[in-house]
Amino acid sequence: MSAAVAEAVTIYRSQLRLIRGDITELEVDAFVFYAQPDLVLGSGFGTAVSVRGGASIQKELEGRGPVETGQVVVSGACGVAAIDIAHPARRDHVVARVKLRTGSAATSGNSERGLLIDGVRFGHLLDPRTGRPAPDWGAVTVFAPDPVAADCLATALFVMGPRRGGEWLRGRTGVEAVFAENDSESVIITATAGLEGRLTVYEGTLSFLWPLRKDPGRGDNETLEITKRKTGS
Repeated sequence: MSAAVAEAVTIYRSQLRLIRGDITELEVDAFVFYAQPDLVLGSGFGTAVSVRGGASIQKELEGRGPVETGQVVVSGACGVAAIDIAHPARRDHVVARVKLRTGSAATSGNSERGLLIDGVRFGHLLDPRTGRPAPDWGAVTVFAPDPVAADCLATALFVMGPRRGGEWLRGRTGVEAVFAENDSESVIITATAGLEGRLTVYEGTLSFLWPLRKDPGRGDNETLEITKRKTGS
């Protein structure tokens, strides 16, 4: 069925556009909607999605719950979903996008819950080694099979920082991450190698973290790392 689109209205720094039609027929990257902690698709939007997508969506979600408030679960039963990566200092500005078929996502950063004291910004995420707020270097988004794991790892990797956190991720499987660092002119994005081909960067520079492996031609203690750079328009 054809959708009737109303003129967009600007509210604060966002645009609101009303569309009358079947929401499951819209050409979008993903549907985002609230869910019960047990992830049971109820009435309204949940019913529309389950009817159009079939039982495969609910079956996939059964093994993901329960979830806590603020956690994100991605279902790929109907296709590929897209997760936007926001600028660490400007949450309304998208700098990258990740295509994800299934799993959970969580982001840790201080852009929404920081505190400015004497010109210095302090975050709400504490470093257990010092008892003080972790350096406000940017934000990290973690993709994992389980929402609790994604949430916990996002917090831990933010405290570790992009350098130490990136080295820790090199020896792990089943977890992907995108670090977005504040830069004076743009943003520096570092992602795990498993996201190659699924990560699109709109602004800044991009580099991939590749798993540790030996290169006979360079010595046992050296590793290979392929770096790709892209500057947004």
